[in-house]
Amino acid sequence: MSQRYFSVLRLNSAILLTYLGLLSEQFFRRFWLFFSLSISLLSLAILGVHNNLGIDALWFGNLASVVIIGASFFWGLWGFRFPRWSLSKQRLDQSLSARPLQGLLDKPLLGQSDRVSKALWTLHQRQLLVEASKIKALKPDLSLMQKDPFGLRFSALLVFILSVLFGSVWNLKTVIDLQDPQALGEVVGSQWEGWITPPAYSALPTLYLNDLRKQSKLSLLKGTKVEARIYGALGRYIITETVSARVEDLPPASQPEKIFEVQQAGELKISGPHEASWVVQIAPDFPPEVSWSGVFETDFYGESEFLFSARDDFGVTGGSVRIEVDLNQVDRRFGLSSMPRVQNPILLDLPMPLSGDRKDFDRKVIKDFSDSVWANLPVKILFDVQDALLQSAQSTFVLTSLPGRRFFDPVASALIEQRRDLLWSDDNAKRVSKILRAISHKREKVFSKETDYLKLKFIIKRLETSIDAGLLEERRNELAKALWDLALSIEDGDVDTALERMRRAQERLTQAMKNGASDEEIAELMQELRRANDDYLRQLARESAKNRDQNQDQEHNGESLELSQNDLQDMMDRIQELMEQGRMAEAQQALEELQEMMENMRVAQGQGGGGSPGEQSAEDLTETLREQQRLSDEAFQNLQRESNRSENDKGESQQSQSGQQQPRNEQADGENGEGEGLAKNQGEDNLASRQGGLQKKLQDQQNEIPQLGGSKGEDTNQSLDDAQDAMRSAQDALEEGDISGALDRQSEAMDSLREGIRNLAQSLAKNNQGPRQGSRDESEQRDRQSQDPLGRSSGSGASNDAQGSEIDQREMVKRAKELLEEIRRRAGERARPDAELNYLKKLLEKF
Repeated sequence: MSQRYFSVLRLNSAILLTYLGLLSEQFFRRFWLFFSLSISLLSLAILGVHNNLGIDALWFGNLASVVIIGASFFWGLWGFRFPRWSLSKQRLDQSLSARPLQGLLDKPLLGQSDRVSKALWTLHQRQLLVEASKIKALKPDLSLMQKDPFGLRFSALLVFILSVLFGSVWNLKTVIDLQDPQALGEVVGSQWEGWITPPAYSALPTLYLNDLRKQSKLSLLKGTKVEARIYGALGRYIITETVSARVEDLPPASQPEKIFEVQQAGELKISGPHEASWVVQIAPDFPPEVSWSGVFETDFYGESEFLFSARDDFGVTGGSVRIEVDLNQVDRRFGLSSMPRVQNPILLDLPMPLSGDRKDFDRKVIKDFSDSVWANLPVKILFDVQDALLQSAQSTFVLTSLPGRRFFDPVASALIEQRRDLLWSDDNAKRVSKILRAISHKREKVFSKETDYLKLKFIIKRLETSIDAGLLEERRNELAKALWDLALSIEDGDVDTALERMRRAQERLTQAMKNGASDEEIAELMQELRRANDDYLRQLARESAKNRDQNQDQEHNGESLELSQNDLQDMMDRIQELMEQGRMAEAQQALEELQEMMENMRVAQGQGGGGSPGEQSAEDLTETLREQQRLSDEAFQNLQRESNRSENDKGESQQSQSGQQQPRNEQADGENGEGEGLAKNQGEDNLASRQGGLQKKLQDQQNEIPQLGGSKGEDTNQSLDDAQDAMRSAQDALEEGDISGALDRQSEAMDSLREGIRNLAQSLAKNNQGPRQGSRDESEQRDRQSQDPLGRSSGSGASNDAQGSEIDQREMVKRAKELLEEIRRRAGERARPDAELNYLKKLLEKF
């Protein structure tokens, strides 16, 4: 029973859905035209097409739209008929071949009294009911191809989609406001549009001029673009303005489109049926501002940093720094007494923020002025910034000293001074030549390397030749570069061991104290001494670890001093404290004691250890720099020998021409010449091969450098890449026999290597922590260990902080004089051994 009930229910649902489908077919076929026209007119209203029509055309269009839409609606209503219920049953019954609905309605005419016939008829009805239960609702046929063969309904749908994408529903308001005459005049009757576009640098939005009709004044920036368009009959509206400051080539006032820029205050007026006018005022755009504290932060190598501030109401677009020498403040003595050459001021572009706001910012400028002729001289510095309107603002002249690298080696400092004099004035050229010759006198006492002496002789010869030939103007910069490179080579030195680096740092600090250097310079030299001592400790630690198995059973002979890292730190702090207090004599004595202890000490057990990977990379790069220096020295010696050989050949040629040529064995000379040429080629090939190997070695070392963040890490890689490029160029020059060009490239490689080592050291210093500080108990324990049983200092002078303050200055001077007299007395005794006399002579030369 329940199955029959559900079958009947499913059948009735299918009949109902089919009926609704027939109803929708009838509705769509009669009202498709009404909906298509309604959607089309609605889309045109959203797009604002009516805003471009005249009042008459607009009224006519609205009336025609109402008539057409009404006619299409009544046409659909007139032909609309509700479908019959029996039609839905007939459609469903025809969808099946057995026609079950019709069969269920049939009644038997014969055999109604026959039991078998009744049973057969009942079975037939059940089968028809099963078939009827399979009936599904038919889908309505909504095809309008016969009614709309041109597809007008799809066109209406397309226009509606376009109106939704590109139109505005606010345009419908103007259609509604047509009933208001005043609103009609404002919206439709104006028939003009305008836009105000501020300058791009202001980042202000574009304004719609029609929305500003109720305003009487406009405040616009200079350079604002105004665009006005007139629609409809020509001459109905007239646009006049006095803000563009144009006096020539003015377009007609009735021109339908005008575009101009605001350059001055004035009036903008649109005359016509619905006129509008505004008084235009120029909005203020104030000039930018720039300031600088006048403070340079300069490191030991001469690289300077300074911070400036700039601001503008709409953003700063650019700026520069102008640096000029202040002749009124220059000490016009010696090489600076001559009238200086006319030189262009130093101009630097100020860095601007790449992203973010430029209205108010602080930026840092990094520059090395060490190679400038004005380095360490009084200068005038002027900052200049501009905005988008090319308004500029300048700071007041700041009078200061242009920072640069300070050279503490006497020879290097003298070379830098002569380089400055040569660049200062050509009148100093002969004087510079004489002073350089004086510097090269007694070379064994002045130069520690023969190559430095040969380079200076070459520079002197080049300078004198340029003076005699009148080529100083062309070679001035070349000579200045050579003197600079030579001074750097002497100042940095060719240090082979950590101990020599430490000694050199101590010598520089001693020389600076004698010369009365500033506190900042002494602090930098002190920091350099700390780094050199740390390098020496690491080298001793590595040697101790290397030879630990060999020395573990041996006892100390008592000649070495056990010193920990904390002990060294305390001694260095004590020396710096004495120097800050102005007690230079005591600081000098403590420094000498430190030097003696460092040379005789061994690293305390457990305090040593190898350096970090970054420190090891710095040492490897330093070794590569030394190898490059030695290779450059050999190339320079080859160039010197070649120059001497060419001069000898020239002299022999002159003697042959004057008839004074001596007899010689021509065959032997020819063989010697061939041998020298072969040796020269082999030597240059050897140098080229070594140069290539050194470049590959540098490449491997660069790959082993740990990844260090920050700008200094990037600068390190860039400097090492530049050094490799210079090494490749030097190798090519050596293979081609161009020794002079190879020397230039090798010099560039060494400069890049020094720059890379310096950046690596600064990057490591930023990533590492400061030196470890010992505890108070450890300090007191070291003090007790450094004293004898009577509480006196054992002589090291390294850990007793109060001992140095009790030394009598006069007793120190008296004792120094006694020692000097004793050394002189012993040096005068010729009976002493030669080794002892040479040692005493060195002591006298030193003190």
